Amino acid sequence: MECNETKLNSIQKLNQEVINKICAGEVIHRPLNVVKELIENSLDAGATNIVVTLKNGGMSFISIQDNGIGIKKEDLEIVCQRFTTSKFNSFDDFKTLTTFGFRGEALASISTISHLSIVTKTADNVCGYKAEYVNGTLKPNSSITSIAANNGTTITVENLFYNMPTRKSALKSELTEFALVQEMITKYSILHSQTCSFILKKFGDNSHAVNTNIKNNILVNVDNLYSKKISPHMIPIMMDNEKLGFRIKGYFSNGDLNLSKVHFLLFINNRLVDCSILKKCLCEMYMHYLMKGGHPFILLVLKIDPRNIDVNIHPTKSEVCFLYQNQILDLILKYIEDHLKNKEFVEVPDQTSNSKSNNKTITSENRRSSLDKEQMVFQKNADGKLVYSSSSSKLIQDGKRRESTESNHSGKKSIVRPSHQVRTDSQMQRIDHYINRKKTNTNRRYLKLRSLTELRSEIVNSSDEELLNMITKSTYVGCADENFFLLQKELDLFLVNIHNMNEELFYQIIMADFANFDYIKFGNPLSLFKLLNTYLQVNGLNYGNNMDEQTTNMVKILLSNREMMDDYFSIKISPGGSLEAIPCLVDKHRPQISFLPDFIYKLVHNVDWEDEKNCFHNLAIELSRFYSRKAVKLLSEQHYSTFEQQLEQKFYPLYRTLLCPSKKLYNNSTFQKVANISDLYKVFERC
Repeated sequence: MECNETKLNSIQKLNQEVINKICAGEVIHRPLNVVKELIENSLDAGATNIVVTLKNGGMSFISIQDNGIGIKKEDLEIVCQRFTTSKFNSFDDFKTLTTFGFRGEALASISTISHLSIVTKTADNVCGYKAEYVNGTLKPNSSITSIAANNGTTITVENLFYNMPTRKSALKSELTEFALVQEMITKYSILHSQTCSFILKKFGDNSHAVNTNIKNNILVNVDNLYSKKISPHMIPIMMDNEKLGFRIKGYFSNGDLNLSKVHFLLFINNRLVDCSILKKCLCEMYMHYLMKGGHPFILLVLKIDPRNIDVNIHPTKSEVCFLYQNQILDLILKYIEDHLKNKEFVEVPDQTSNSKSNNKTITSENRRSSLDKEQMVFQKNADGKLVYSSSSSKLIQDGKRRESTESNHSGKKSIVRPSHQVRTDSQMQRIDHYINRKKTNTNRRYLKLRSLTELRSEIVNSSDEELLNMITKSTYVGCADENFFLLQKELDLFLVNIHNMNEELFYQIIMADFANFDYIKFGNPLSLFKLLNTYLQVNGLNYGNNMDEQTTNMVKILLSNREMMDDYFSIKISPGGSLEAIPCLVDKHRPQISFLPDFIYKLVHNVDWEDEKNCFHNLAIELSRFYSRKAVKLLSEQHYSTFEQQLEQKFYPLYRTLLCPSKKLYNNSTFQKVANISDLYKVFERC
């Protein structure tokens, strides 16, 4: 048996070039790190305007121009050497450190792996000076030269990682690298609103990816850089704790804002840092207050006594360590949750007695259920006012529940009689009789989303009492054709538009049975890409060579919201971009599949995916339009007979027992009075 002996090499000191490359690799990973280090130097120099220019995502050219105090001529010779700094002199200075840079490694590292040049001018000099560097020292055969310049400093970095091909090949695409820089500068421009303006642009491009005005406050910049819908939903946070030596200010979004991705901005002593623990805890907390797939916007600016913080634990200074970390994070979490609790939120009723926990987070396992005793219907309260309530013995009045039997002044209980309810027909049956679904879960989901409550209230407020009374007391006469049916109210005969009635009916079913629909599954999943392409071609919407790219972007929008659509609307989309199922709104009713491409296209373009209430409303509108559309071709005799039977036995009872007709049904000619029965009798008598 052979034994392989390891050869012992003598320990040698690495040469300076290798040392510099190793150190540079720790500090500079990509263009993002270069820009971050340099703009922090600019901020330390008191700049009130910073312009960043990138070429090829920063891989071939980076320019950082500021109007700070500049660099003295005598300092230019050593400014790019390692451990040269103006921020402190002794290690004890760490206890009171408030600047961004302090180790003197940024410029040294950058000059080791790129071609770096500096143009700078101080206020007391009549001209500026330019110097070029290689490996931390002045470029051979070059010197510091005089040059015309404005007050401040401009640093140019070219050919990043030219001498580190492996690191250069590991970089992402130009667009990705630029996007990373843009995100970082966006965050700094938010924090330094009203103290420093930022501009980010591509080399040779007149347009700006970021352009902030020093006159703008934080919320204005948030709206301009992220979304104009964010600031109205922001809640301020402000705490000051002398015992733990910290204070915090900032903003966090309420439960009404649902973004496609989380925006978490954390600054500690004005330094942009990461705190994965806090971010994870906040995201988990918001899951209980946002619709599925929604994310918050959080901006926290934490000031900590410099004596309690260690900023020197990470080469890129992206992480810090501070005393009382757990206590401080707990206080932040409690403050935010206490304010979120003031909003209505998603809640799942208690499960069976052997349930492991009462988790408020809605999961796909508990989303399907049949309509049970607590089906929501529209009713009148004791004052004769329409309200949206449970069909059990409880009613809703002015946003609060109260018992349907309550004490009167004499101490006796007054009963809410059937005549005080909307459904006065003695043969009244609730919607659960008409919408039979497979019982996959005995517990019905009740969502207390504020947006959902408001949408349901809008249905009630827009209802017309006279029209409601006419429908509930009407008699079905017959089907005129695929578009109209006849109903009689006392002596009047009306021609009713089926499409308009169904569109309103389906919308109200979606609101009444929100998040409790079963699936209509497709035997073969349908490609969203093909459906959208079909719509574009049929409607002549030609994007030219960009059609596939535009279609792909549309599919991405739907995929980014697939979990929410599945959980709340039973629109099931696979991760690969195939439509697998749509909701069953009325038992045995199937929408016209020929309109599916149109429906998918309108989901992309007509739904506001960022605002919760608008999103629910838009989705329900598009679903109701899709489900109520009539066939393009005339129905065959057999299909017409089925259609007529379904109208009489299924839809007309729903009109009478569920529909809360709105005033717009008067305005769009849904009901047309065609005759009066007594007048018809007179005509027949004369005959």
